[in-house]
This record gives sequence, C-alpha cells and structure tokens, in this order.
Amino acid sequence: MLRDVPRRLYTLSFLVSFSVLFGSLTSSFWIIRAQEIIGLSVSEWANVILISGAVSVVLGIPAGSIVDRFNKKNIAGICMIVGAIQVYGFLLCTTYTHVVILAVFTTLTNGLMNPSFQSLFANMTPKAQRGRILASIGGGGVWIMRGAYGSGILGKSLQTVGMLLSGYLYRYDNALPWQIMSVALFVFGILFLILVEEPKIAEL
Repeated sequence: MLRDVPRRLYTLSFLVSFSVLFGSLTSSFWIIRAQEIIGLSVSEWANVILISGAVSVVLGIPAGSIVDRFNKKNIAGICMIVGAIQVYGFLLCTTYTHVVILAVFTTLTNGLMNPSFQSLFANMTPKAQRGRILASIGGGGVWIMRGAYGSGILGKSLQTVGMLLSGYLYRYDNALPWQIMSVALFVFGILFLILVEEPKIAEL
C-alpha cells in the first residue's frame, strides 16, 4: 500500500512533480518566444535542437558516470539552481548565437539533473512496490529549453495543469512563464538540497 511508502520518497516525488508543473508552463513556448521575440527562423531553431541533441549524445555517458560516482541529491539540487538561472537567461537572449550557447549549457544541466532524479527514485523505491509507486507518484523530469514530462498519476496530473495554465500566462505576459519557472526551480533546488535524504543503501 502507498501508506507504507517511505516519507523521503514522498518528499522526492513532491519536489520533482511540482518542478514538472512549473516546467510545463514553458514547454510549448520555447520555440514561439524564439520566433516571435528573439527573431529566430524555424530552421535556426531546428539547428539549436540539433546542436543540443548532439551535445546530449556526446555527454550522455560521461554525465551518467558523474551521477553514479557522486551525491545524486547534491547534483540534482545544484542543477535545479543553475537551471533556474539558465531559464531566466533565455529571456535575455537577443540573437541566434545567444540561444545556441544557452542550449549547450542547458543540455549539460539536463544531462546531470534528470538522471539524478531517476537514480534517486530507483534507489529509494522498494522493489516489491516499485510498479505501484512509480505509476502513482513517480515524478518525471524537466528538460530546460525542451519541456517537462510527468511520470505517474501525480506527475502527469501536474503536467496537465501546467500546460493548461501556460497559454493564459503567455498571453498575459510573454515573459511570465519563464519568470515563474525560474523562481520555482531556484526554490525547489534549495529545498532539494535541504529536504531530500539520499539512502545510504539503495533498494534492490
């Protein structure tokens, strides 16, 4: 039963799932702001995604090795704080070059942060309850400059809420979704470092 779930797992799920909520506020609008405000063409944005994908492939295994070797909680929390700065940085971009440079750095952040989330969930979730727990309170991930995805009922529900609100926020003020996401990631990053308890022995 879910009432038997360790408290530290609920804490992790809450922080990751609500990060997904705020990440969803910008999911559909990275390309729109890039075109409408910064002035990128569709092909230029495609190049940004291509470069980001190439960097992700190159850094994937090394980033995973770093997550395995060091404290996952600290990696995730620090990446959330750094990610908050990067999200706000998108509002300051005025050229294609700015966007490309930001995309490279956000790819590194994404490549460390999301595997840390996944590893923490795996290490904290009892094997006998793994399917039920991940299906209900599995968190998800936040991909800066790409979007956010919820995993499990809680994460997907909050992702849906974020997507619903995003259009209204963008229409009200085209910078507001990024401002909110930036503040939220910064706060959740600090809470992550303070509240999340990484298990000394991983669940098998």
